[in-house]
Amino acid sequence: MTVRAVLSFQIDAAPFSGDNRCEGDAPQLGIEVTPVLDGIPFPNLGVFDAVDMLIYGAADAETDLYTCSCGVAGCAGFHEYVQLRASADAMAWVFPEAPYRAALDPARFPPGAPLQVTFDKAQYLKALAALEADLGKLFKDSAIPAVVIPGWSCEQTNTKT
Repeated sequence: MTVRAVLSFQIDAAPFSGDNRCEGDAPQLGIEVTPVLDGIPFPNLGVFDAVDMLIYGAADAETDLYTCSCGVAGCAGFHEYVQLRASADAMAWVFPEAPYRAALDPARFPPGAPLQVTFDKAQYLKALAALEADLGKLFKDSAIPAVVIPGWSCEQTNTKT
């Protein structure tokens, strides 16, 4: 029987300051989401793409679960997709060996074992619903514009002709 992890999310929000935002832009609220498995924050591998998690829900998909703050996964060394695998009662994240093996806890992912985390599907969906509600509240209650991936560069957010 596969041990199933309990998923939740930690949300940190802080206003961008001068060096963290584009010249001349109004202040923004930067929101960083960290997945938490069994009460332990998952290793900081890059910028966790919470938006993709909400888009895919509990469906089969291939995604850049982590990316660089610029939005390009390859920039942070992620060149293969994380597999999201759904069954009738479970959801799994299956990580490629590189670069994840070196960054993940060998106690949870012993050498030679698959780099996979399995969740109870009902609990997974509840965690995603809570994440969506918490992010929605932050966006609604923020006195300044909010962005889910802090550090997004001016080149990606502002188009110059």
